[in-house]
Amino acid sequence: MKYYLGGYYLISLCPYPLLDNQLIYTCSSCINDNLLLYPLCSDYQDKEKYINEIELKYKLNKNDMSSLSNWINNNLDKIRWPDAFSEIKFVYEYKNKYFKHINPLYLFAIYFDENETNRLLDLFKTENDNEWCIGIYRLLKDKIIENDKEKLLGYDLIGLESVGDFHTFHCNDLAKDICNKFGLILNKYGLFDEYSNWDSVSNYINSEEIACEPVPWFVTKVKMVYKFE
Repeated sequence: MKYYLGGYYLISLCPYPLLDNQLIYTCSSCINDNLLLYPLCSDYQDKEKYINEIELKYKLNKNDMSSLSNWINNNLDKIRWPDAFSEIKFVYEYKNKYFKHINPLYLFAIYFDENETNRLLDLFKTENDNEWCIGIYRLLKDKIIENDKEKLLGYDLIGLESVGDFHTFHCNDLAKDICNKFGLILNKYGLFDEYSNWDSVSNYINSEEIACEPVPWFVTKVKMVYKFE
């Protein structure tokens, strides 16, 4: 089964209280910090209220913030809105320019198999090519084949919002339920190990049997491209 790129993510892992402060290697910003700070985009409605918070959290001064905001707004072709990068080289450029002082950070990639790719493209399709669409959709349309040299961490179940960010099954504390139902194993990265029938898992999490966010849910492969130390 072929897998296609859904985006590159620059992530700071955060201890997750519901799993005894374990680190969960997900790209969901519900759990971890995404360092592509899309609230600094000029089109973001609540931009001003995030500026002080970002300055303090990432130890950035006013000049840093101005430069960072300009980089994001001038390089939207390198970003797949709202919070993914389209190419690895842009992540290195961004990290080295603004976040050299913050480590460890992780460069992750997410991939969708052919079935999930086709389902997502169908659900999020636009009327014409000029219409705005989320970054994951735009990348999957390009059908960029998975890089086999990247380190596999496991499989995540993500609930994709119409604006492009996404939840993970951990948001709803579904790990035990899914493991029991399908015999899956949660690995040391807080993700699922390989399974032979992901379609059944996808159908289950998209059904009305369980209570989670009312958005389309997808199975994604999570891989580590690089760890900044």
